[in-house]
Amino acid sequence: MEFELLYELDSNQIRYLNRKLEEHDDYYIKDNLSGDINIGIKHNNQLIAGVISTFSTMKILYVSTIYVDDSFRKKGLGKKLMKEVENKAIELGAELIRIDTFEWQAPEFYTKLGYEQVGYYENKTKEFSEYFFVKYLH
Repeated sequence: MEFELLYELDSNQIRYLNRKLEEHDDYYIKDNLSGDINIGIKHNNQLIAGVISTFSTMKILYVSTIYVDDSFRKKGLGKKLMKEVENKAIELGAELIRIDTFEWQAPEFYTKLGYEQVGYYENKTKEFSEYFFVKYLH
């Protein structure tokens, strides 16, 4: 049996692979949510903080970005944002929130909010660590 490796896929090939994976996953994933929850905070008409998140599979909301401007940190804005995201996620039917963060981004922040660390790795060559958190909403 001979195989050919393709190092550059065109857009049709990429769509094909994504469609085939979705078809495969549809057998296992019976209830799904779609959409985003994106919330920001303004001060003096300037965006100073926000959360960007999207539903993935199995009623999981993945928080990809949470940011608070340096001058507004330690004032409860991150906590307020995450609470709003959690409330909206529950309202929309999410069952779990998933977050990953690097050590300099404050993994202890998520622990304080009731998130459970479920994974971790350390890249000794590049000298960084990444942590993975979840919070069950029901």
